[in-house]
Amino acid sequence: MGAGIGKIVVLILAIAVVWFGFRWVQRYIAAKNAAQTAKPAEPKALEAEATVRCGRCGTFVPASGAKPCERADCAWSAPS
Repeated sequence: MGAGIGKIVVLILAIAVVWFGFRWVQRYIAAKNAAQTAKPAEPKALEAEATVRCGRCGTFVPASGAKPCERADCAWSAPS
């Protein structure tokens, strides 16, 4: 009635395969759920700058005057 050493080794190997297989399946399911529940990053809100329309050429330029019109006869053009 002896359980040979071979049978014990096979039993230990079978337990190890089941144990590590179960852990692998748990990690796979957890990773799959984490990927599905991850929220995409929200887009940043764009900041608008106030503009005014040039009475001479009709071009809209920033109200701060930071970027003048490219036309030479425009009232918003920076002096040369």
